[in-house]
Amino acid sequence: MNKSASELQIYGFLPLSYSNGPGCRAVVWVQGCTLNCPGCFNPESHAFRGGQTVAILDLLHQISALQSSIQGVTISGGEPLQQITGVTALLRELKAETDLSVLLFTGYTWDEVHRLDVGDPRRVRRTRRPSFEEKRRSPTVNGEPSGGSPKFLRYVDILLAGRFQRNLRVARGLLGSANKEIHFLTDRYGPADLESVPEAELVMSPSGEILSTGIDPCFWEKR
Repeated sequence: MNKSASELQIYGFLPLSYSNGPGCRAVVWVQGCTLNCPGCFNPESHAFRGGQTVAILDLLHQISALQSSIQGVTISGGEPLQQITGVTALLRELKAETDLSVLLFTGYTWDEVHRLDVGDPRRVRRTRRPSFEEKRRSPTVNGEPSGGSPKFLRYVDILLAGRFQRNLRVARGLLGSANKEIHFLTDRYGPADLESVPEAELVMSPSGEILSTGIDPCFWEKR
């Protein structure tokens, strides 16, 4: 699903979280994912017909109002890059209107990120793109990545990339499994910042609902 640049289909929004990245952060979980990694702890976010449609500007205003309480925004899912148009629009506006950092989770690998078909973001083109190290060495234009780098990357401080693999599960340092890669795209954060992030937290919503979130969320049986 590639919604317009004016809206996103989201699974949920959490205004304050300490287990989804460095410091206190707002979290946006997008709705929809076709990767279907076995063992994913958020399968309810996979169906594209679920969740709710929100206007990018409404979400921007909601996050902007939190600036004094948070240091950044985490985009998770679902699969954010299967709504790459809307996600890029949101990140562009956040960059223009705030000084908040951005952390983005994706199930795609670094190479796949550079081969996504923007017209159909569930499709990965076969053409090879430069490696992460090659991209880091490539020239920039006005401080922005050049050479065909996806536009959304210029607004991201940390990208966590790769499918979750249940047999390689680690659930710490924001890594669900050992195969996933962390790409620090700016100098704002480093490895130590992720190591200090709690693996899980429990949050009570205004309605009294308890939400468990983080890279190793708590689960319990309903009785």
